[in-house]
Amino acid sequence: MPFFDIRASDPPPLTRAEKIVLWSIGLALVATRFAALSRTLWDWDECLFVLGTRQFNPALHQPHPPGFPFYIALAKVFRLFMHDDFRALQRVNLIAASLLFPAAFRLGRELRLSFATAVLSAVTLCLMPNVVYFGGTAFSDVPSLTLVLAASAFLLAGCRSSRAFLTGTLLLALAMAIRPQCLVIALVPGLLATLARWKRKRRDIVVALLIGVTVLGVSYGLCVRAAGGWKSYGLAIQKHRDYFIKTDTYRSPSRPPVRTLVGDFLVHPYKSEDVGQVIFPLAVIGLAVAIARREHWFYAITLGSFLPFAVFALFMVDPNSVTRYSIAYVPIYALFAGRAMAALGELPVAPRWRIFMVSLAGSALSLWLIFWAVPVVRRVTSSSSPPLAAIRWIRSHLTPSHATLYVENAMEPFATAYLPEYRCITINHDTDVPLEVTENAFLFQEGATPSPPGHNFFRHHGRLFRVARQRYFEVSVAPLSTAPHYGRGWYSAEGLNPARWMSGRSELSLPALGLPAQLEIEFEVPLVGRHPTVSFFINGRKVADAIVTTSPAFAKFLVPQEETQKTSRLTLVTSAVANPAHLGVNDDDRDLGLMIHTLTWKPVK
Repeated sequence: MPFFDIRASDPPPLTRAEKIVLWSIGLALVATRFAALSRTLWDWDECLFVLGTRQFNPALHQPHPPGFPFYIALAKVFRLFMHDDFRALQRVNLIAASLLFPAAFRLGRELRLSFATAVLSAVTLCLMPNVVYFGGTAFSDVPSLTLVLAASAFLLAGCRSSRAFLTGTLLLALAMAIRPQCLVIALVPGLLATLARWKRKRRDIVVALLIGVTVLGVSYGLCVRAAGGWKSYGLAIQKHRDYFIKTDTYRSPSRPPVRTLVGDFLVHPYKSEDVGQVIFPLAVIGLAVAIARREHWFYAITLGSFLPFAVFALFMVDPNSVTRYSIAYVPIYALFAGRAMAALGELPVAPRWRIFMVSLAGSALSLWLIFWAVPVVRRVTSSSSPPLAAIRWIRSHLTPSHATLYVENAMEPFATAYLPEYRCITINHDTDVPLEVTENAFLFQEGATPSPPGHNFFRHHGRLFRVARQRYFEVSVAPLSTAPHYGRGWYSAEGLNPARWMSGRSELSLPALGLPAQLEIEFEVPLVGRHPTVSFFINGRKVADAIVTTSPAFAKFLVPQEETQKTSRLTLVTSAVANPAHLGVNDDDRDLGLMIHTLTWKPVK
């Protein structure tokens, strides 16, 4: 059927039975949205949104520039009726997630899908693991998706109606006031609607431009004002863009090659291979059916709307966050998967069997997606996230006027949002902490601490590790005055044990014991064949030399009481280092001199 014939007519009206089915499914999905509300915030960006709800300032990355102004504005409205910034943001997501089904269904109808296909597609989209999880958080992805799907549907209807065209323009402007990249998704429907209005009523285009310019001008004008002017706002955007290009895009030296990311971004963008093994083949079948049936309007607009952003994401966004960024383009999989299931209703069998097969396929996929997501939802709804659990421990056990917190930069937004009354010193790495610290100094960091006096807060991985961003699953708070502390020359710990590499020379502090002490170290070196010499110094005095002939090796020596009355400084020096990248072993370009496996510092009575 030619494009213009389709655009000139409305979709078939819904029957009474179809309306009942639609309302029943919609209300059932709303219940799942309530069930998926996370108990606490978890991620860096959620914390920035919380800070932005309290004091909106994109120049301070509250939140990241350009500022998500409409999302923050909605949260501020809810904040008038509740006393928690995170809950206010979450209510915005709850409403958006609840409206996602009607928005997706309306778009399916404007793409001239049958009632069954539109319902199946919308349900599949709403039950995708990443949509379910992020719909219960304080991220802006689901609200922007709901708005842009609704905008696309109204813009397609705008080919026939001035009111729909202007409504679609308003919704698109609001979506762009959350995420400007929404323009890419709605570009094809917008161009088609504009072309139709140009042929019928050009004044609508002028009004639409006024609507878009007004909404976006006011939204981002408020961002400029909150940032303190054009100069500071522009500088913040420039710095954020430079950081984004350097760390997230294909130009980042640490980013895996694009060819290795095709599967994650385009085949199973939910980071759930078993889900991808079902949805992706269904989507391919649905596309093939649409092409074979010459449903040009459907597959051309669908591909033109969502595929460009998928390709953009493949090259330009952080692979560790693919499950979140892919929310913007997973409708392409849902739409074609719905078309594949609805094709069962076109088989040459009795009508009742067609209805049965389509219903069975849709129900089976929906139930499977629900049961797949249950462990994910249960984890985030039944327990606090590790950062919030650590913050609650700090507030319960440490006095603000006495404690000093050295906050690793990954935890800085959490400390700013929830520990404003504490003395917090932001550091880039745990080795940036001074070797001599006060008695009530603590390290607040992402990752577990091997120190026995420290407190670790974990969240079980499981399926959640595939859906959420793989950060903040382990957070720790450790006292610095009662445990060995690694300083200059040390690299990050290798895991949950004390194992960590040093370069050719390193320093670490040992807590004061006030008694004669024994130091025991189990270590290994990378160049055993060269028999490197490792020298041990306590407070600048050499206490031992060890010629390493086997690895791992073991060193043990006594430290007199006069050296342990205050914090002691242990210096390690090795005569040889190895660089795995230079040796062609792997991509590790660190200079490795010695790795400590275990370190014991105990009094000897």
